[in-house]
Amino acid sequence: MKCSIIRDLLPLYCDYLTSADSNEEIENHLHNCTECTEIYKDMSKGEIIMTEKDKNIEPMKKVKKRFFIRFICGILGTAAVLLAFFSILNTDCSMNYEKYNIAKNVWVEEDKDGTLWLVKTNSAISADFIYPTISDENGKHFGYDKDFDVNAKVGYGITLKHRKIDSFAVTEMNANDTEERTRLDNIKERGLKKIFYYDDVNNKEYILWEG
Repeated sequence: MKCSIIRDLLPLYCDYLTSADSNEEIENHLHNCTECTEIYKDMSKGEIIMTEKDKNIEPMKKVKKRFFIRFICGILGTAAVLLAFFSILNTDCSMNYEKYNIAKNVWVEEDKDGTLWLVKTNSAISADFIYPTISDENGKHFGYDKDFDVNAKVGYGITLKHRKIDSFAVTEMNANDTEERTRLDNIKERGLKKIFYYDDVNNKEYILWEG
């Protein structure tokens, strides 16, 4: 073989990926070509040429290594997809008004001293968050509508939210008298005339209290 061909094959030969016939040609050439031999020594870093038994074993190790690397990459890829999936499921999601029977499970009570309380019962208690908003005279909502008029505020609204993964099942509380009460301060002092539940999916208000 020509030196140029041998030098093209030397990287494969150093990795023990050439066939037995190619090995014979290469080794015969190296015995007779000082220049190619020096190049081979530089590539192999002075390693001794392996026996035929070792050469047969080494390619299998490399194949197994490639499969192992691909297997690990597959696991990491799957893990990344699952992480993204659960990250999406862990985002905030508005509770369905009908599914969680918000009309019967959320209301506002006013004490004799004028204190306002947000009351949640049964399935509404499963909410992870209470998102507040303010409405203006034109029915626009702070945090949702860009043309909300901050100088024309009339109502205070809340939206119950939970993690999106919880939306796959309705969480019902067994005890009918189970309830949670949250004090609503400064509603009247801020000049707000109503409290409502805001269905931000359908842009609907459900009045809970009017003063």
